[in-house]
Amino acid sequence: MLFGSFIREKRLEKGYTVRKFCEILDVSQTFLSRMERNEIPAPGEEKIRIMAEKLDVNPEKLIFMANKMPAEVKKMIIDRPDIVPILRVASTKNPDEIRKIFDLIAGRKD
Repeated sequence: MLFGSFIREKRLEKGYTVRKFCEILDVSQTFLSRMERNEIPAPGEEKIRIMAEKLDVNPEKLIFMANKMPAEVKKMIIDRPDIVPILRVASTKNPDEIRKIFDLIAGRKD
């Protein structure tokens, strides 16, 4: 599902009107309506985090759904470029394989 469509669905589930959600986010109704119709890109991380809080959604999930990278993750990669090869390998593995790798690193057994 596209970011804007997802936001609209969650906003309606929570009972927020366009007007009320715009007040919470401090954005115009035009912006929110166009974003929910996927006509314009998502806002910045700060507003996405507010959306996540109000819609009870994981903020990182929402940031990634908006095709953005959380500032904290970006900083980790910039500060530790040596982790990039690890990310490359991890991107080729399925979730179960990744869990096994992390369990092995952490010294956990099945």
